Amino acid sequence: MSAGPAGPPGAPRSDRADDSSTAPSDTLLGRIAAVIDSPGRDPAEARLELEQIVRKADESQHVAAAARGRYALARVLVSLGEAEAALDLIDAAESCWRSIEETNEALRTNLGRMHVLDDLGRHDEAAAVGRKVADELERHGDTPDDPEITWLRAAVEENTGVALGYLGRHADALDAYASASACYDHLGARDDSARASLNRGVELCELARPIEAIDVLEVALTFFVDTADRLNEALCLTNLSEAWIAAGRYLEAFRCLDAAESALKGLDHTTDWLRAQLGRADCLVTLNLDVEALDLYDDLVGPLSEAGLKRDLGKVHLGRGAVLARAGVTAGAGAAFELARSLFASTGDRTLLARTCLAASALEPDPADSIETAIEMLSDGERPAEYALALLAAAKHYDVADPRRAADCVRLATTLIEPLGVPDLTWQLHHRTGRLLRRVGDRPGARKHLDIAAAALNDIRSTLDGDGPRQRFDGARRAAADDMIELLLDSGDVGGAVGLVDSMHSRGLVEAMREQSRSADDATVRAELRSTYDRLLTARGPLVDELTGRARRLERHAKPKLLVATAPVARFDRATHIPPRTLCYRIIQQEVIAFVGVGSTTHVHRKVCEVSRIEHLLSQLVVQWRRFEHPEVVARHFDLVYDATLEALRELHSCLVAPLAEHIPDGGPLTVVADGPIGAVPFAALHDGRGFLVDRFAIRQTPSVSVDQLLCSHVRSHRGALAMGTADQFAPLAAVEAARVGEAWEAAAGRCVVLQGDDATAAAFIAQASEYDVIHVAGHGLFRDDAPEFSAIRLADRWVTAAEISRLELAGQLVVLSACDTGSRHASGPLREVVGLPRALLAAGASGVIASLWPADDVATTQLMSVLHQGLARGRRDADALRRAQLATRESHPHPYHWASTILVGGASGTGTRDHDDSITERSHR
Repeated sequence: MSAGPAGPPGAPRSDRADDSSTAPSDTLLGRIAAVIDSPGRDPAEARLELEQIVRKADESQHVAAAARGRYALARVLVSLGEAEAALDLIDAAESCWRSIEETNEALRTNLGRMHVLDDLGRHDEAAAVGRKVADELERHGDTPDDPEITWLRAAVEENTGVALGYLGRHADALDAYASASACYDHLGARDDSARASLNRGVELCELARPIEAIDVLEVALTFFVDTADRLNEALCLTNLSEAWIAAGRYLEAFRCLDAAESALKGLDHTTDWLRAQLGRADCLVTLNLDVEALDLYDDLVGPLSEAGLKRDLGKVHLGRGAVLARAGVTAGAGAAFELARSLFASTGDRTLLARTCLAASALEPDPADSIETAIEMLSDGERPAEYALALLAAAKHYDVADPRRAADCVRLATTLIEPLGVPDLTWQLHHRTGRLLRRVGDRPGARKHLDIAAAALNDIRSTLDGDGPRQRFDGARRAAADDMIELLLDSGDVGGAVGLVDSMHSRGLVEAMREQSRSADDATVRAELRSTYDRLLTARGPLVDELTGRARRLERHAKPKLLVATAPVARFDRATHIPPRTLCYRIIQQEVIAFVGVGSTTHVHRKVCEVSRIEHLLSQLVVQWRRFEHPEVVARHFDLVYDATLEALRELHSCLVAPLAEHIPDGGPLTVVADGPIGAVPFAALHDGRGFLVDRFAIRQTPSVSVDQLLCSHVRSHRGALAMGTADQFAPLAAVEAARVGEAWEAAAGRCVVLQGDDATAAAFIAQASEYDVIHVAGHGLFRDDAPEFSAIRLADRWVTAAEISRLELAGQLVVLSACDTGSRHASGPLREVVGLPRALLAAGASGVIASLWPADDVATTQLMSVLHQGLARGRRDADALRRAQLATRESHPHPYHWASTILVGGASGTGTRDHDDSITERSHR
């Protein structure tokens, strides 16, 4: 149906053939045509006018007008999402035509009926209608040269192909489209032929032949653009986006989705718009941009439910389940999968039902039955890509318990995947093959296949633009790199393993350091967002979830368009050994591996501890930090609180440092490259039973060895410091702290500009940050775990986000963020490296960032920052200045809560040459 109750053909199907009607012969028919030919008309107004026309036609017994009016009204109802009511009108229109023996017109109405049935997920019924109409046309007589009958036969074939595609009978659907195209070409009906090509492209994509699909769809798209057919242009773009995703080209996919949304504006095709949004959400899930995808899915549930679009609603619940499962929300994921399973079962969509079984199997203690059910559903070979994924899931499940069965699954998957040439399937196949070969001891074979998997992943990654998408992509697919790291270690290739670890920790930030970040600048949205951040500072209970949800929705509008330009992949020289006094941690599956530099060699410690133990101990520390929300209680029970904290810190030391102690020279600097939750460990406060690590080491964290070499090369040029602080009831000493920083620099005969209160504005920070060696900002911090680019620091007039900060042009500055949670990072999930404000500042050119892992006491923080800047002003190295400040603060505030939250990420050499100084008395507390 090119303009009618074929309704919303969008993804994954395109438009269907429909009755284009003959010219009007009287006033009522003319009025109907006028409504149909006004695409920009308000559908509610069109509905009212058509209802009035139908009443007048019935009153005047003008049967043809009554039939055509009902059919036109059905079109409008479909565009409004009222598909069931549209079916009733189509039935009535057919009855009208048959009552005056207009058989061809009666048969035409079935084209719209088939489309609406497909939208309702009743694909078997739609295919049955097609067969019935085809049979009636055969009985109609031998009229091969009748253009009207030829067109109608072609249209029925086309719409039957749509239904067959939904039923997973893709080869049959392609045959139907070929037959329809031949008829359209015979008639010279180029618009109909282009639409059939659109549907053919969709089927090719479903058959995992995306390159062929892209060629076919782009030809159809050219025709729709040339003829200004905006609706079919939008539908073609939406389906083209799916083909680009299948081909692993996400940049082109998002461009198509943006163009589709633009083409749909003003067309009042609600269902097509919803399907374009569904396509965007699915693409976001593919890239592991889960928060953004979940927001879109949630927005689509209501409208798709109201429209009765079961298949699309099922896809929404399937996507939601996948996102929630990745986030560990197993109950919510299970419920979403059950809803999807029920909807797909009701529509008879075996492909999506199988896909749901596979997704849900990840939540099951024994997923064998679900995986085998999916394999059985897909074993007819109609969907080779889906079948191959099911086989790979089986191979993963049987990997240990039944290696022979796993190998059989991989061999069969290979025969399906290799001819397709789809990167996303290629890397999964070779990753799984590499794992199997490694398990049986074939290291050369395993390495060959893991190298192929890595190359396929790099091909996909090269199409991504923006630090956030690349971080999530790397994190979600790190298993392939981890397997290669373990294989290299098994083979004794420590240098190769170090190089790969360093590459995985380095390349995202190196790329970010060499790119110019982009950000939207919608003043209204950003003003609302900043207001929401302000309320989050003091929110408690259910209000936190409500405000976080609001922040997410606003951030989605403020966020720059994803993948808007191709970014060059930055090159860097990755390290092949760990420098002395450096501990590099990598989490592989549930085990922590540590690399330690000793001289020119690297020692490897495998299975240092389980990451679950680290997470448990960190959660115990969080409990201790929360006790300080009630300082009077802590004061009464200080010894108990101190001892409980110390116990967790001793355990963390025994897990992470004690196994490596023989390779760490006592005293001097110590550098930590952390992974995942290890980045949240306060290493300075770890206790070996005799004293804290800060007693012996000046400790700093760094994103990677390669990045550290860049950061440490910076030498500051005596340009002094900028100190900013704005006090309020929740940070009463922020302005005092800024003043103390100024005094510390003045005492050392250094230059410091202090901006307090209303002078400490975002504009002043952005304008002056590049003019000083050291920048100190005291205020409120906000870490957005779900959207780190919107982590922010509060200044006098507004919040400044990480996205804005990353656009600064810094040149080796040290930035001190004296605010809560500015040093927080993801403990798990895809983002396992430095994120938020520290990452943004390093990307902007800073050499180091001093930040806070948790909210600390104002009085203790002011003292620590004053001593810190005394050292910085005298040219001490950043890590040594921080160590001295922590030791001095501990004298008056002995609990680690007060002095250990501050960490250094990166850090330059400083302006002087003073090394670590052990003149401070070494202490041992308890």
